Amino acid sequence: MREALAKCLSGPISLMEDEWRERPIDRLHALACAQVIGTSRQSKLSSLGVSLIALKAANRPDEYNRAISRLAECLEWCKPRPSSLMRVNVSRQAIMEHCVDFCPACKGTGEVRAEDGIDGAQRMKVCPECGGHGKRRYSDEERRVNLLLEAKDYRKGAALMADAMGYIAAAEDQAIRTAARLLERWGK
Repeated sequence: MREALAKCLSGPISLMEDEWRERPIDRLHALACAQVIGTSRQSKLSSLGVSLIALKAANRPDEYNRAISRLAECLEWCKPRPSSLMRVNVSRQAIMEHCVDFCPACKGTGEVRAEDGIDGAQRMKVCPECGGHGKRRYSDEERRVNLLLEAKDYRKGAALMADAMGYIAAAEDQAIRTAARLLERWGK
């Protein structure tokens, strides 16, 4: 479902009238409606989810700043309420980690060449950086530096970072589930 929604967000879509099947314009309409249906919290999460799907899956960099501001708004729900600068910094880092989630050594494949300097086909080995899963793990030190925090203040930033990653997961889930529910209802 995520890929179908991302495809309709990625560019020109067909507006042809095919009553017998779900069209990209139907998916786009469902995503738009998902952002206004439900409680204020649900609609904010759906809006963030749509921005994240457009940014990551549909390759729409114009959604980056919108996603940061929407995630920063969601971080206002945290107790104790973090400062505006902290919310923006954490949002920027969390969205970067969400979008750039592949291992830099193997580029997400989980394998690297067994020997360097040899051209052509060759034997591959499990990537030593990621252990073969292809995902990047950000270190606490890397996060602390990117969040512009002192070592003594990092614990507060780490807790907020965990909340931000939770909101990102919940936001994408909320947008996809609401859009799918609307598409199902309209199809009947």
